[in-house]
Amino acid sequence: MQSVDGTVSVKKGEFKKIVVPSNRFFCYSGDPREWTTTSPSTNVIFVYRNREGREILWFCLNDPKAIRANLRFLGDEHDKCGSPSLKVMGRKTITVAKGETARVDVSDRHFAWRCDSNEESTAPEGTQVIFVTRASSGRDITWPCYKRE
Repeated sequence: MQSVDGTVSVKKGEFKKIVVPSNRFFCYSGDPREWTTTSPSTNVIFVYRNREGREILWFCLNDPKAIRANLRFLGDEHDKCGSPSLKVMGRKTITVAKGETARVDVSDRHFAWRCDSNEESTAPEGTQVIFVTRASSGRDITWPCYKRE
């Protein structure tokens, strides 16, 4: 499962608290990965995987204490990208690999990114930080947007 700190494994019989970068994250069992969308304010998921490993329970909630230090969530942007590399241009240019999450400090809410072509995106007013999460297939990208407080 994708968390704010990267991919987290949940073993059979395990109950784990996971802080997610937004209400749209991916989970997988084996090779296929699926995007899941929860209620808009979700930032924490408690996940339980039964001992046989076949059933997974998701408890989704908003925990104000789990919000990233000094950051206020503003909203999500979503996109698709088939290119092998995704470059995000903010204060510095970073490349986000498939199946990874990266933090980008942006100097303008109109930030640019390069995938199949050069594109621009407009984040919610006041956005200063985005966490770019890219699915392992490389096609789905979510951009949770935050403002420093």
